[in-house]
Amino acid sequence: MNLKNIQIVSFNNPYPPNYGGVIDVFYKIKYLHRLDIEIYLHIFYDDRIDIENLKPFCKDIYLYKRDKSFIKFISKIPFCVSSRTSNQIYKNLIKNNAPILFEGLQSTQVLINNSFKNKIIVRTHNIEHNYYFGLAKSEANIFLKAMYFIEGEKLRKFESILNKANIILPLSRGEFDYFNKNYKGKAHFLPVFHGNDKVDDLSIKGDFALYHGDLSISDNIKAVRFIISIFEKVSHQLVIASSNIPTSLLKIIDKYDNIQFSKLEKDNSILNKLFAKAHINILFSNQQSGTKLKVFNSLFKGRFCVINNNITDDKEILSLCEIAETKEEFIYVVNKVFEKEYKQLQKREAVLKNYAPLGLANNFIDILNKNL
Repeated sequence: MNLKNIQIVSFNNPYPPNYGGVIDVFYKIKYLHRLDIEIYLHIFYDDRIDIENLKPFCKDIYLYKRDKSFIKFISKIPFCVSSRTSNQIYKNLIKNNAPILFEGLQSTQVLINNSFKNKIIVRTHNIEHNYYFGLAKSEANIFLKAMYFIEGEKLRKFESILNKANIILPLSRGEFDYFNKNYKGKAHFLPVFHGNDKVDDLSIKGDFALYHGDLSISDNIKAVRFIISIFEKVSHQLVIASSNIPTSLLKIIDKYDNIQFSKLEKDNSILNKLFAKAHINILFSNQQSGTKLKVFNSLFKGRFCVINNNITDDKEILSLCEIAETKEEFIYVVNKVFEKEYKQLQKREAVLKNYAPLGLANNFIDILNKNL
């Protein structure tokens, strides 16, 4: 086929692009538009209702309010799926014959009882049941732990909906291996869209270590507690940046003179300034769930990256980072890297050119043209 237009069903409003999944959606839209692909965007939303900055990229935009009523919680269908349904979306999707890209398993309920002449593509942002099992493991609250586990079990069973897809697009190599094994011939690896066109040219020294992430997520909260335990043993400065933070974490941070919290704004201006000033970007996760988008921002915009192996399963990306696993290893690596001068620009440019979003948009089009 010769792709000219596409329908995209998004699990949330991708604007502003200020957290993991929606960043991938937003920049996919932006760069497909740059390649003259006509986009019909369908959005399930909660409170993110600003679509003005999406209109320049889209032919039409349809909005569907999520239904979070109690009956959705007790459904056999996962809540993240059952809450994203609409009586109108099927009628809107069949208005034209453009392929339909579902962003995330959670946006696919319309596939259950409806048939389409359109070709179906699903962008898998995680192996969703593994992700929820990981959340359950990290969560301290017993009630939430049980809810995450139940949701994971529902998602494990619901995943068979992918048999209705013509193409599955995992964003990490480990997830590609999983989907390729379970849905043979349908999986095609497509790295995450992140919006960085070039690697920033920075001075050889920065001032502090930086952790950034969404601190409403239990895995990230647990990661920050681990990182704080590292910096209570070293003298270097640590900045923890997020748009939100639990009071319990703020109380811990207040105990240390070398650790501070920086509140992020929606437009990323503060985060970009922190990237430019940081000597180290430190990233840690308690669960393996593909490649965390934050590592791309850190490598394009920052200096050194110190991570554990759960942050990415991509050997090319790992080659640009310093790796540690235990608390003792992190302490050693952090102290060592603060003594080093940053001189990685050419190596990063050589590796990261394969992850530039315009190139990924071209790859997306090639995959569809060859397989639909």
